Amino acid sequence: IGATAVAGNALFSGTAIAASDALVINLSQVLASTEKIFALSDAGSALNLTISGVENNGPLEAVATYIADNAVTTAKIADASVTTEKIAAGISPTKIAGTSVVKTEYTAKGVALIGSGASTPTALTVGSDGTILTANSSTATGLQWKPDASGLVRLTPSSASGIDGIVDVYGQGIVAFNSASVVRVNGCFNSLYKTYKIIIHITNSNQVLLNYRLRAAGTDNSGTNYTTQRLVADNTTVAASRSASQTSGVLGQLVVGDISFFDITMYQPHDATKTGLLLQNGSFVGGAYMSNGVGQMSAASSFDGFTIFPASGTLTGTILVYGYRYV
Repeated sequence: IGATAVAGNALFSGTAIAASDALVINLSQVLASTEKIFALSDAGSALNLTISGVENNGPLEAVATYIADNAVTTAKIADASVTTEKIAAGISPTKIAGTSVVKTEYTAKGVALIGSGASTPTALTVGSDGTILTANSSTATGLQWKPDASGLVRLTPSSASGIDGIVDVYGQGIVAFNSASVVRVNGCFNSLYKTYKIIIHITNSNQVLLNYRLRAAGTDNSGTNYTTQRLVADNTTVAASRSASQTSGVLGQLVVGDISFFDITMYQPHDATKTGLLLQNGSFVGGAYMSNGVGQMSAASSFDGFTIFPASGTLTGTILVYGYRYV
Protein backbone atom coordinates (compact mmCIF):
# COMPACT_ATOMS: atom_id res chain seq x y z
CA ILE A 1 0.00 0.00 0.00
CA GLY A 2 1.44 3.33 -0.94
CA ALA A 3 0.66 6.17 1.39
CA THR A 4 1.38 9.84 1.80
CA ALA A 5 2.00 11.50 5.10
CA VAL A 6 -0.94 13.48 6.42
CA ALA A 7 -0.02 15.91 9.16
CA GLY A 8 -1.95 15.40 12.40
CA ASN A 9 -3.65 12.18 11.18
CA ALA A 10 -2.94 8.44 11.35
CA LEU A 11 -3.25 5.80 8.65
CA PHE A 12 -6.01 3.27 9.47
CA SER A 13 -6.83 5.24 12.60
CA GLY A 14 -8.74 3.17 15.17
CA THR A 15 -8.25 -0.08 13.21
CA ALA A 16 -6.16 -2.81 14.81
CA ILE A 17 -4.38 -5.51 12.84
CA ALA A 18 -6.04 -8.79 13.63
CA ALA A 19 -4.09 -11.68 15.13
CA SER A 20 -2.04 -13.60 12.52
CA ASP A 21 -2.61 -10.85 9.91
CA ALA A 22 0.21 -8.83 8.39
CA LEU A 23 0.32 -5.20 7.34
CA VAL A 24 3.06 -3.93 5.06
CA ILE A 25 3.44 -0.18 4.61
CA ASN A 26 5.76 1.09 1.90
CA LEU A 27 6.35 4.72 2.71
CA SER A 28 8.38 6.80 0.29
CA GLN A 29 7.53 10.26 1.46
CA VAL A 30 9.48 12.71 3.56
CA LEU A 31 7.97 13.24 7.00
CA ALA A 32 7.86 16.63 8.60
CA SER A 33 9.28 17.02 12.07
CA THR A 34 5.80 16.95 13.66
CA GLU A 35 4.57 13.89 11.76
CA LYS A 36 4.68 10.33 13.07
CA ILE A 37 3.78 6.80 11.97
CA PHE A 38 1.36 4.93 14.22
CA ALA A 39 0.41 1.24 13.97
CA LEU A 40 -1.64 -0.87 16.34
CA SER A 41 -1.27 -4.64 16.48
CA ASP A 42 -2.92 -7.44 18.43
CA ALA A 43 -0.85 -10.20 20.04
CA GLY A 44 0.27 -12.68 17.40
CA SER A 45 0.14 -10.32 14.43
CA ALA A 46 3.16 -9.18 12.42
CA LEU A 47 3.96 -5.56 11.69
CA ASN A 48 6.57 -4.79 9.04
CA LEU A 49 7.59 -1.27 8.03
CA THR A 50 9.59 -0.91 4.85
CA ILE A 51 10.82 2.67 4.67
CA SER A 52 12.75 3.99 1.70
CA GLY A 53 13.79 7.52 0.88
CA VAL A 54 12.62 8.81 4.25
CA GLU A 55 14.41 11.59 5.99
CA ASN A 56 14.28 10.73 9.67
CA ASN A 57 12.79 14.00 10.89
CA GLY A 58 9.71 12.36 12.34
CA PRO A 59 10.24 9.63 14.93
CA LEU A 60 8.74 6.17 14.71
CA GLU A 61 6.45 5.52 17.64
CA ALA A 62 4.91 2.26 18.77
CA VAL A 63 1.93 2.10 21.07
CA ALA A 64 3.44 -0.16 23.73
CA THR A 65 0.14 -1.09 25.37
CA TYR A 66 -0.90 -3.01 22.23
CA ILE A 67 2.28 -5.15 22.11
CA ALA A 68 2.11 -8.25 24.29
CA ASP A 69 5.18 -9.17 26.37
CA ASN A 70 7.72 -11.10 24.25
CA ALA A 71 5.59 -10.67 21.08
CA VAL A 72 8.55 -8.97 19.42
CA THR A 73 11.54 -11.30 19.03
CA THR A 74 14.96 -10.78 17.56
CA ALA A 75 13.95 -12.94 14.60
CA LYS A 76 11.39 -10.32 13.59
CA ILE A 77 13.78 -7.39 13.74
CA ALA A 78 16.52 -6.94 11.17
CA ASP A 79 19.97 -6.38 12.59
CA ALA A 80 20.58 -2.73 13.53
CA SER A 81 17.27 -1.58 12.03
CA VAL A 82 15.79 -0.68 15.43
CA THR A 83 17.70 1.72 17.64
CA THR A 84 16.87 2.97 21.11
CA GLU A 85 15.85 6.32 19.62
CA LYS A 86 13.13 4.60 17.59
CA ILE A 87 11.60 2.65 20.49
CA ALA A 88 9.02 4.34 22.67
CA ALA A 89 9.80 4.48 26.38
CA GLY A 90 6.98 2.03 27.08
CA ILE A 91 8.86 -0.92 25.55
CA SER A 92 11.25 -2.36 28.13
CA PRO A 93 14.07 -4.87 27.47
CA THR A 94 12.00 -7.61 29.15
CA LYS A 95 9.54 -7.41 26.21
CA ILE A 96 12.17 -8.44 23.69
CA ALA A 97 12.77 -12.17 24.04
CA GLY A 98 16.32 -13.55 24.02
CA THR A 99 18.12 -10.23 24.35
CA SER A 100 18.42 -9.69 28.10
CA VAL A 101 18.39 -11.39 31.50
CA VAL A 102 15.12 -10.90 33.35
CA LYS A 103 14.96 -10.37 37.10
CA THR A 104 13.26 -13.73 37.76
CA GLU A 105 16.67 -15.36 37.21
CA TYR A 106 17.65 -14.03 40.65
CA THR A 107 15.85 -16.60 42.78
CA ALA A 108 17.28 -15.82 46.24
CA LYS A 109 19.38 -13.39 48.25
CA GLY A 110 23.03 -13.43 47.18
CA VAL A 111 22.49 -15.29 43.88
CA ALA A 112 24.93 -14.23 41.13
CA LEU A 113 24.64 -14.97 37.41
CA ILE A 114 27.90 -16.39 36.07
CA GLY A 115 28.77 -17.23 32.48
CA SER A 116 29.18 -21.01 32.23
CA GLY A 117 29.72 -20.66 28.46
CA ALA A 118 29.17 -18.25 25.57
CA SER A 119 25.79 -16.49 26.06
CA THR A 120 24.96 -18.96 28.87
CA PRO A 121 24.28 -17.38 32.26
CA THR A 122 24.16 -19.82 35.20
CA ALA A 123 22.96 -19.02 38.72
CA LEU A 124 25.53 -19.38 41.51
CA THR A 125 24.12 -19.42 45.04
CA VAL A 126 25.76 -17.40 47.80
CA GLY A 127 28.50 -19.07 49.84
CA SER A 128 28.68 -19.59 53.59
CA ASP A 129 29.63 -16.70 55.88
CA GLY A 130 33.38 -16.08 55.83
CA THR A 131 33.97 -17.70 52.42
CA ILE A 132 35.36 -15.97 49.33
CA LEU A 133 34.76 -16.58 45.60
CA THR A 134 37.77 -18.17 43.89
CA ALA A 135 38.53 -19.58 40.44
CA ASN A 136 38.13 -23.34 39.90
CA SER A 137 38.12 -24.59 36.30
CA SER A 138 36.63 -27.96 37.32
CA THR A 139 33.26 -26.49 38.34
CA ALA A 140 30.40 -25.70 35.94
CA THR A 141 30.75 -21.93 36.43
CA GLY A 142 34.54 -21.87 36.75
CA LEU A 143 34.14 -20.45 40.29
CA GLN A 144 33.85 -21.84 43.80
CA TRP A 145 33.13 -20.53 47.30
CA LYS A 146 36.00 -21.39 49.68
CA PRO A 147 37.33 -20.23 53.06
CA ASP A 148 40.05 -17.61 52.79
CA ALA A 149 43.51 -19.12 52.71
CA SER A 150 45.36 -17.61 55.65
CA GLY A 151 45.29 -15.51 58.80
CA LEU A 152 42.85 -15.07 61.70
CA VAL A 153 39.16 -14.21 61.49
CA ARG A 154 37.41 -12.55 64.44
CA LEU A 155 34.31 -14.63 65.14
CA THR A 156 31.05 -13.43 66.67
CA PRO A 157 29.42 -15.97 69.02
CA SER A 158 25.70 -16.51 68.53
CA SER A 159 25.09 -15.71 72.21
CA ALA A 160 26.68 -15.53 75.65
CA SER A 161 25.20 -15.91 79.10
CA GLY A 162 26.28 -16.08 82.72
CA ILE A 163 25.33 -16.46 86.34
CA ASP A 164 25.17 -13.56 88.85
CA GLY A 165 26.62 -10.84 86.63
CA ILE A 166 26.04 -9.19 83.24
CA VAL A 167 27.28 -11.04 80.11
CA ASP A 168 26.71 -9.90 76.51
CA VAL A 169 28.14 -10.08 72.98
CA TYR A 170 29.06 -6.61 71.71
CA GLY A 171 30.22 -5.28 68.35
CA GLN A 172 33.14 -7.03 66.62
CA GLY A 173 32.42 -10.26 68.50
CA ILE A 174 33.58 -9.07 71.95
CA VAL A 175 32.08 -11.04 74.85
CA ALA A 176 32.09 -8.76 77.91
CA PHE A 177 31.12 -9.74 81.44
CA ASN A 178 30.94 -8.10 84.85
CA SER A 179 30.80 -9.85 88.25
CA ALA A 180 29.77 -13.16 86.69
CA SER A 181 30.50 -16.45 88.46
CA VAL A 182 30.01 -18.41 85.19
CA VAL A 183 30.41 -17.24 81.55
CA ARG A 184 28.97 -19.37 78.73
CA VAL A 185 29.92 -18.66 75.09
CA ASN A 186 27.74 -20.28 72.38
CA GLY A 187 27.98 -20.72 68.61
CA CYS A 188 31.65 -19.77 68.17
CA PHE A 189 32.99 -23.06 66.69
CA ASN A 190 31.85 -24.26 63.26
CA SER A 191 32.85 -26.43 60.30
CA LEU A 192 34.77 -23.61 58.54
CA TYR A 193 37.69 -23.79 60.98
CA LYS A 194 39.66 -26.53 62.69
CA THR A 195 41.85 -24.38 64.93
CA TYR A 196 40.86 -21.43 67.15
CA LYS A 197 42.60 -18.79 69.24
CA ILE A 198 40.83 -17.56 72.39
CA ILE A 199 42.06 -14.40 74.17
CA ILE A 200 40.78 -13.74 77.71
CA HIS A 201 41.46 -10.74 80.00
CA ILE A 202 40.04 -11.11 83.52
CA THR A 203 40.04 -9.62 86.98
CA ASN A 204 38.68 -11.87 89.73
CA SER A 205 37.51 -11.47 93.30
CA ASN A 206 39.60 -14.45 94.50
CA GLN A 207 43.06 -15.87 93.78
CA VAL A 208 42.03 -19.25 92.34
CA LEU A 209 42.26 -21.36 89.18
CA LEU A 210 40.17 -20.58 86.08
CA ASN A 211 38.40 -23.70 84.76
CA TYR A 212 36.60 -24.53 81.49
CA ARG A 213 34.17 -26.98 79.91
CA LEU A 214 33.23 -27.48 76.27
CA ARG A 215 29.55 -27.28 75.31
CA ALA A 216 27.19 -28.15 72.46
CA ALA A 217 23.66 -26.90 71.75
CA GLY A 218 23.62 -24.93 75.00
CA THR A 219 24.74 -27.77 77.31
CA ASP A 220 28.11 -28.30 79.02
CA ASN A 221 29.91 -31.63 78.77
CA SER A 222 30.64 -32.36 82.44
CA GLY A 223 31.88 -35.95 82.05
CA THR A 224 35.27 -37.05 83.39
CA ASN A 225 36.91 -36.21 80.06
CA TYR A 226 39.33 -33.39 80.97
CA THR A 227 43.08 -33.69 81.54
CA THR A 228 45.49 -30.76 82.10
CA GLN A 229 49.30 -30.70 82.38
CA ARG A 230 50.85 -27.38 83.55
CA LEU A 231 54.31 -25.92 84.24
CA VAL A 232 54.13 -22.95 86.62
CA ALA A 233 56.74 -20.26 87.40
CA ASP A 234 56.03 -18.02 90.42
CA ASN A 235 58.92 -15.70 91.27
CA THR A 236 61.92 -18.09 91.35
CA THR A 237 59.84 -21.19 92.04
CA VAL A 238 59.01 -23.56 89.18
CA ALA A 239 56.58 -26.44 89.64
CA ALA A 240 54.62 -28.91 87.56
CA SER A 241 51.07 -30.12 88.06
CA ARG A 242 48.74 -32.61 86.43
CA SER A 243 45.01 -33.28 86.76
CA ALA A 244 43.49 -36.21 84.86
CA SER A 245 39.95 -37.47 84.15
CA GLN A 246 38.29 -34.44 85.70
CA THR A 247 34.82 -32.98 85.08
CA SER A 248 36.45 -29.71 83.92
CA GLY A 249 39.84 -28.56 82.64
CA VAL A 250 42.20 -25.85 83.95
CA LEU A 251 43.13 -22.77 81.90
CA GLY A 252 45.41 -21.05 84.43
CA GLN A 253 45.70 -18.83 87.50
CA LEU A 254 43.55 -15.84 88.51
CA VAL A 255 44.65 -13.04 90.89
CA VAL A 256 42.76 -10.59 93.08
CA GLY A 257 42.42 -6.97 92.00
CA ASP A 258 44.69 -7.19 88.96
CA ILE A 259 44.63 -8.59 85.42
CA SER A 260 45.10 -12.21 84.45
CA PHE A 261 45.51 -12.90 80.74
CA PHE A 262 45.08 -16.11 78.76
CA ASP A 263 46.18 -17.04 75.24
CA ILE A 264 44.58 -20.36 74.31
CA THR A 265 44.91 -22.33 71.07
CA MET A 266 42.19 -24.94 70.65
CA TYR A 267 42.38 -27.75 68.10
CA GLN A 268 39.37 -29.38 66.40
CA PRO A 269 36.60 -28.60 68.92
CA HIS A 270 33.91 -28.81 66.22
CA ASP A 271 35.14 -32.12 64.79
CA ALA A 272 33.77 -35.33 66.29
CA THR A 273 37.17 -36.22 67.77
CA LYS A 274 39.31 -35.38 70.80
CA THR A 275 39.93 -31.68 71.42
CA GLY A 276 43.43 -30.40 72.26
CA LEU A 277 44.44 -27.13 73.94
CA LEU A 278 47.73 -25.25 74.12
CA LEU A 279 47.63 -22.98 77.22
CA GLN A 280 49.54 -19.79 78.05
CA ASN A 281 48.64 -17.76 81.12
CA GLY A 282 50.15 -14.77 82.87
CA SER A 283 49.12 -12.55 85.79
CA PHE A 284 50.52 -9.87 88.06
CA VAL A 285 50.85 -11.70 91.36
CA GLY A 286 54.07 -11.19 93.34
CA GLY A 287 55.37 -9.09 90.40
CA ALA A 288 54.67 -11.59 87.63
CA TYR A 289 53.37 -15.12 87.35
CA MET A 290 53.29 -17.45 84.37
CA SER A 291 52.09 -20.91 83.43
CA ASN A 292 52.28 -22.96 80.25
CA GLY A 293 50.34 -26.13 79.68
CA VAL A 294 48.38 -28.48 77.49
CA GLY A 295 44.87 -29.80 77.84
CA GLN A 296 42.81 -32.58 76.38
CA MET A 297 39.07 -33.14 76.18
CA SER A 298 38.81 -36.86 75.38
CA ALA A 299 35.14 -37.10 74.32
CA ALA A 300 34.89 -37.62 70.54
CA SER A 301 32.08 -35.09 70.18
CA SER A 302 31.40 -31.94 68.18
CA PHE A 303 31.27 -28.75 70.26
CA ASP A 304 30.12 -25.23 69.32
CA GLY A 305 31.04 -23.29 72.46
CA PHE A 306 32.67 -23.28 75.90
CA THR A 307 32.14 -22.25 79.53
CA ILE A 308 34.64 -20.62 81.92
CA PHE A 309 34.29 -20.35 85.69
CA PRO A 310 36.56 -19.72 88.69
CA ALA A 311 36.93 -22.16 91.56
CA SER A 312 35.34 -19.38 93.62
CA GLY A 313 34.49 -15.70 93.23
CA THR A 314 33.29 -13.70 90.23
CA LEU A 315 34.81 -12.64 86.89
CA THR A 316 35.02 -9.28 85.13
CA GLY A 317 36.63 -8.98 81.71
CA THR A 318 36.43 -9.82 78.01
CA ILE A 319 36.75 -12.80 75.65
CA LEU A 320 37.71 -12.74 71.95
CA VAL A 321 37.49 -15.81 69.68
CA TYR A 322 39.34 -16.13 66.36
CA GLY A 323 39.31 -18.85 63.72
CA TYR A 324 42.42 -19.81 61.76
CA ARG A 325 41.57 -19.75 58.05
CA TYR A 326 42.72 -22.73 56.03
CA VAL A 327 42.47 -23.92 52.41
